[in-house]
Amino acid sequence: MDFDKILENVGTFGRIQKLHYMIICFSSLCGAQYVLSLTFIGISPGYKCKDRPDAEDPCALDPPCEQFVYGDQFTSIITEWDLVCEKEKYAGYAQSVVFSGFLIGNIVIGTICDMYGRKKTLVIGSALIVAVQIISAFTTSFRQFLVSRFITGFLTANVAAAVLILEMTHKSVRAILSNLSSNFFAFSIAILALTAYFIRDWRHLMIFSNVPMIFALILFWFLPESPRWLASKGRITEAEDVLLDIAHKNGISIPRSMVSMAEEKPTSNKGETTKNLMDAFKAHELRRRLLILMYVWPVTCMTYYGLTYQSSSLGGNKYIDVAASGLIEIPGLLIATYICEKFGRKKTSVACYMLGAVTCFGFILVPGNTGHDGESHVQIALALTGKMGIAAAFCVLYTYTGELMPTVLRSTGIGACSMVARVGGIIAPLLITRGDGVSYGTYGITCLIAGVMVMSLPETKDKPIPETIDDIESSKVTQDVKYTRVDDNETDEDKL
Repeated sequence: MDFDKILENVGTFGRIQKLHYMIICFSSLCGAQYVLSLTFIGISPGYKCKDRPDAEDPCALDPPCEQFVYGDQFTSIITEWDLVCEKEKYAGYAQSVVFSGFLIGNIVIGTICDMYGRKKTLVIGSALIVAVQIISAFTTSFRQFLVSRFITGFLTANVAAAVLILEMTHKSVRAILSNLSSNFFAFSIAILALTAYFIRDWRHLMIFSNVPMIFALILFWFLPESPRWLASKGRITEAEDVLLDIAHKNGISIPRSMVSMAEEKPTSNKGETTKNLMDAFKAHELRRRLLILMYVWPVTCMTYYGLTYQSSSLGGNKYIDVAASGLIEIPGLLIATYICEKFGRKKTSVACYMLGAVTCFGFILVPGNTGHDGESHVQIALALTGKMGIAAAFCVLYTYTGELMPTVLRSTGIGACSMVARVGGIIAPLLITRGDGVSYGTYGITCLIAGVMVMSLPETKDKPIPETIDDIESSKVTQDVKYTRVDDNETDEDKL
């Protein structure tokens, strides 16, 4: 029986699925605290040379200043380890180390998620990141801090939550719910700014930022394992038990036959339960999809972080600026959620990348391009519009990638794409040093190419999620050009 049909039998999106969804989304409120904490703990409150406080440039003194005095607005790793003057570049290393950990963690944790399950990976990974964040607050040297940041980046790459949303929701609401979940990360940026405003000590901020995740850890125990994953591993009885429990909690009484997965192809093919990324590249159509996605993901990440870094100051207050940079994403995410359901994943993605390309090219061409401090109101509007567009593209990309991958490789595929995306995050700061013309021009050109490449991918809206690599290679499930229009009254089985 088709899995989406089984979900209809147990309740397409009943009260228990709503609870599961909110638990998963709640954990996203911690996202910025782990990824973007250096926005506040990696900056300087201003400093002077203790022995020569009247010196205009404390870094140009001869002999060099040996002890610095810092402003009392807040503390940071800068004030903790004197990362100023010739050591100023070291503070930037901390963010690069986070992305390095992210890059490696994406593929490793994605593979673990496919091997050992979505729930176990989510719970254990979240518990570890809480522990590492607390350890970071007690580090006594900058090297120790860098190690803790690398591990934090590695653990932040946990894709289990995104995969659970994809696999436990019906196709009629899958994209909406997946896209809406991105709003929680946008809110987490504002929460980080608010928390940093009230907690000015960097060590205390690191500890207190764990509070939402600690609550989420408690709630995770109420989540079931993904029945789709259980079925892909041949654990049919467990998968059916989970589905029957969902039906019961939704107030639906059904016989076991209505959740029977005995005929599911992936569970009967034992070889399909142990696939890795190399298997994906051996299959022609799946390899083609992955290569396209492995270009699109870094471009999206590069443009997103680049536009974030280069956004003009809204009012000179860093707390307001950071909060606004997160909240500005929400309109784009909501619009993307609507058009994604209305017109499909492919058209929405193409529109977002084209919007990003047009706004970036427009930023260069409109009058007033005199540098970051001299941007015109039109340029600021274009930059913010581009930020909304690329945030929407990132949002849709998680759903689209998940639906393009088979169940046996879904976490691995998303993890691999997210891994190469971090290369874009590393490139973005380097482009900024080349000036607005080079950076915005690069964003525009690469987004334009990404939009064209996405046009060659199949549409996945209202299509069955592929379970095996064979499903991907088969024209029955995945080849967009071979789909035929069906009447609304046809069943899912008829469409296959």
